[in-house]
Amino acid sequence: IGSILLIPDFEKYANIGNKFIMIGSAIIFISASWKIYRNGSINTANPSDRHFRLINIVNDIPALSTDICVGLGGAFYFFGVFFSPPNYDTNDFDINISAALCVTGGSFFFLASLFLQFQYYCKHHQ
Repeated sequence: IGSILLIPDFEKYANIGNKFIMIGSAIIFISASWKIYRNGSINTANPSDRHFRLINIVNDIPALSTDICVGLGGAFYFFGVFFSPPNYDTNDFDINISAALCVTGGSFFFLASLFLQFQYYCKHHQ
């Protein structure tokens, strides 16, 4: 919804669109963090053990990689939009920072999609 409000015809709503993008990015980051925590609570050797352990996270490296990239993508988009021109515009350097953060976020989302494709097509499923 936020990106629709960034269309030039809706220019007067761009700030609202940015807020929606920031909210969505925060939700994505929190969701990815929760998935990492949840996966750390899955003990493949003892299914009744539901305590978080770092060793449990490495049981599924592709899923961990996907979730890390999704979380970082959400975080970089959040800060990229936070520093975007309607919110924080003092010079061209600030605009470039905003663009670089958003491009980095998009790159992490792209990497997450590659890890997800690996999970779907290359990883053995039980």
